[in-house]
Amino acid sequence: MKTGRRIILLITLMLALMLFGGSSLLAAEASNEAQLNSNIPSDLSDHWAKDSIMQLINAGVIKGYPDGTCQPDKAISRAEFAVMLVKALKLEPKAGNTFSDTASHWAKDSIATVAAHGLVSGHNKNLFGPDEFTTREQAASVYSRLAKLESSTFDLNCTDKKSISAWAKPDVAAAVKIGFFNLYPDGSFKPQGYTTRAEAFYALYKYLSPEEPQTVKH
Repeated sequence: MKTGRRIILLITLMLALMLFGGSSLLAAEASNEAQLNSNIPSDLSDHWAKDSIMQLINAGVIKGYPDGTCQPDKAISRAEFAVMLVKALKLEPKAGNTFSDTASHWAKDSIATVAAHGLVSGHNKNLFGPDEFTTREQAASVYSRLAKLESSTFDLNCTDKKSISAWAKPDVAAAVKIGFFNLYPDGSFKPQGYTTRAEAFYALYKYLSPEEPQTVKH
């Protein structure tokens, strides 16, 4: 009888642990999901780049604004782009060329770092244009160089290929082919158009989480 009671008691305890343990696990999962949902910026719920941006936010790679927004469709300046790259890629500070228009700029250290690493170039040796918006061909070129994409010719089938600067054509073609950037529904790339925060974040996510080899030869 004692043995039978012990077996029954043991089974009862095991069932209790399974039930309460499972409840705790479900509660923890629900709590984690609620926390992730609470991190979603108020202006990102229906955005095309929501999933990519949220992956970066939850990983601590990027942050939204203090007011709870992300402003995904806002154009990103060259200074902001430089700061994003330094933080996301954890680039080591590196001395380089000092541009005359960044000497007292809030992002001067990040600008100097990305320039020294060869990721972002100035307009010339003296000017960087920190508060200018980053064009799509500039951003595409940065990500192509960052991923070391191999490209020697331009064979991108877009409707405005003549508008792409000669120096950026191979990089733009490579960036589009690998999926860092997309063409617009009308088949254009809009190389001189401004890069939005969403586009910059999406390309960054694609670089950090490649779904296929990051080498394009054409």
